[in-house]
Amino acid sequence: MQSVRLTVDLSAIRKNFRMLRSLLGPAVGIMGVVKSDAYGHGILRVARVLEDEGAEYLAVAYLEEAIVLRDGGIKAPLVILCGLAGRGEFKEAVERGLIPVLYDLEAIAKLSSAAQRIGRQASFQLKIDTGMGRLGISPDEVTRFIEVIRQSPGLRLQALMSHLSSADDPDGQFTMLQLDRFRDVLNIAGPSVLDLSCSSLANSAGVLLHPETRLAMVRPGIMLYGYGPVTADAIKNIMPAMRFTGRILQTKILEKGSPVSYGRTYYTSSPKRIAITTGGYGEGLMRAMSNKASVLIAGRKVPVIGAVCMNMTICDITELPVIPAPGDEVVFIGARGEEKITAEDLAKWSSTISYEILCSIGQRHKKEYLDEKTDHLYPE
Repeated sequence: MQSVRLTVDLSAIRKNFRMLRSLLGPAVGIMGVVKSDAYGHGILRVARVLEDEGAEYLAVAYLEEAIVLRDGGIKAPLVILCGLAGRGEFKEAVERGLIPVLYDLEAIAKLSSAAQRIGRQASFQLKIDTGMGRLGISPDEVTRFIEVIRQSPGLRLQALMSHLSSADDPDGQFTMLQLDRFRDVLNIAGPSVLDLSCSSLANSAGVLLHPETRLAMVRPGIMLYGYGPVTADAIKNIMPAMRFTGRILQTKILEKGSPVSYGRTYYTSSPKRIAITTGGYGEGLMRAMSNKASVLIAGRKVPVIGAVCMNMTICDITELPVIPAPGDEVVFIGARGEEKITAEDLAKWSSTISYEILCSIGQRHKKEYLDEKTDHLYPE
């Protein structure tokens, strides 16, 4: 019996993609973001689903992820969001027909050189920093970069790209400022220089909260996996794809005044029946959720008490009507009966974001997949 179990419902990702397509309509392209192992859900399996559903592009963080997808049979155009490093990477990107995002003149020169050596045109996208304060060139530099690109043999500037820093803020004031800056840059670049139908700004929060930012292409990530800004109306129509469970190791009764777990951060206020379960920070749970979180046992929420350990978590099951047995399921993320716990819940209890929860758990474990096309579980 596995100590913990991670299941990814690919049919949920399909439904989320279809909901997005319905929301956007046929005029807006979709670049599905599958970086960081598809947010912990399994990069190749998810990429196959998105390609099958008709995603125009897929986006990864680094070259090695793009190679995994190409070697796994993915034919869709692949965009490398964090660019390239070293001449070997530029050569391989050109040979494999990958689309790097570039943001400095040195990288543009290296890509041009690689394209000329190989004898193949290299497409790329140019990153503009409209207010994220991360990768990208200043809007003031665009004219100079466009001129250099025009004079660089072997290159095709496919699109411009920028990233919203706080699109989950319903106020949207800074998001609109970024949109205005990006539109100004698009006007400067001009349709004669690039295919504006590929340029993109909106992430998941932008798509759901600020329709103006959708433009002709969007880059959804977290919403494909069932999460997004809680204030968005469309959030009720997307389905979390990840389920993470453990099992009970032991149940026992502690007397009043008994300390629980490391550091004695919890003392029982009365006699308590507790369950010690598999799953701790070694399995991707956050120690910060100690004494705050809940889990599902027998379809009911029960509180986590004491510090989360490396491979175990302790819960108060005093109020359960039936005493569970060793081996019974414990749900950390997922539903049981009418109750559910989401990655957003774990994030709130851990003072972090759902992205970190999904990546932390997803990248540690082998996965089982459920897909509507097969209607059964199959291993990674």
